[in-house]
Amino acid sequence: MESTAAARNEIDVLFVVNSLNPGGTEQSTLLLAPLLRELGVNVTMVTMKDAPHDLTDEAVAQGTPVIKLARRAFVHQVRELRSLITARRPQIVHTALFEADQLGRLASAFTG
Repeated sequence: MESTAAARNEIDVLFVVNSLNPGGTEQSTLLLAPLLRELGVNVTMVTMKDAPHDLTDEAVAQGTPVIKLARRAFVHQVRELRSLITARRPQIVHTALFEADQLGRLASAFTG
């Protein structure tokens, strides 16, 4: 099954981060997202948890979709992210920060 992005010759990327707390990783990813879109890369942010000073509104305002995983146990988030990956079929699952890296590695294992 070919993803929608692949059918349009675009690259679909899921950026998985712990949260959209205004830290360096999160801010640099949000700065890159519009530039990547100009190059034909569909960027979607996936977060594991809420943050006190969340950048979700800023991300959405610039055109970057944000998917927040349910605030549940880690194993349930692995299943939720795996379902998302299986349904969307992104070409790249990019992870940043330790928790998100572990989540992304487990969720994307054996999904192609």
